[in-house]
Amino acid sequence: MQLNVLNNKTIEEYNGDLALDLVKFKTIKNAKEVIYNASKPSKMPGDAYGIPASRCKTGGKLRHVEGSVCFGCYAADDWEWLGQTKRYSNYAWKNVKHANEQRFEAIHHPMWVPAMIGYILKRKVDEFRWHDTGDLQSVEHLENIAKVCRGTPETKHWLPSREYSTIKKWRESYEEPDNLCIRASAHMHDKQAPKSLGQSSMVVKDEPMPDGVFECEAYKRNSECGPCRACWDKSILIIGYPYH
Repeated sequence: MQLNVLNNKTIEEYNGDLALDLVKFKTIKNAKEVIYNASKPSKMPGDAYGIPASRCKTGGKLRHVEGSVCFGCYAADDWEWLGQTKRYSNYAWKNVKHANEQRFEAIHHPMWVPAMIGYILKRKVDEFRWHDTGDLQSVEHLENIAKVCRGTPETKHWLPSREYSTIKKWRESYEEPDNLCIRASAHMHDKQAPKSLGQSSMVVKDEPMPDGVFECEAYKRNSECGPCRACWDKSILIIGYPYH
């Protein structure tokens, strides 16, 4: 199978015969023909699947707002913007941009859901992170991710997102898988996401870590998660990431 999808095409919810379609993805190589590939973040366990930060809907607006978490986007892929803000990002390099754009194209593929399920099952990863770069594109995109989670029940999935309205609309019509932890990411430094969205995260910059917020300790371990799996743990309501 080859990727042949226009970037402006709408993501459609997968409603195929999963058992039948999974047969087409018996190997990781077969799955990669549709999904392109997943990434392996150096600080985290398991695999991740990201799309370009330039495709972020809410984040694309917030990156122009001083004081927002996205103003210093670590995954920015626009050299012009990086130059204007005097920032640097590995995600702007040609090979990284190409990989993220390929994954963006892949999420529009009608067989993306079974291909992702096949990939994760073959990789046998315990934890999976969605969008180490990029964010949700639509309710259909989120439901397709949820279908992947339902098809990989032995894997814990973590999905951080600033697309509050998409999360709300999706929850009105769909059931959240037990192995998927959606964390609403706060828009501004030292502010929390709406409590109505459930599990969340925030970036703490100029204020003390709030009471009741689980402090990420990756900065104590050379920016690595180590044994911690708090981001995937639904029992932890709010995670605070110290600004760095």
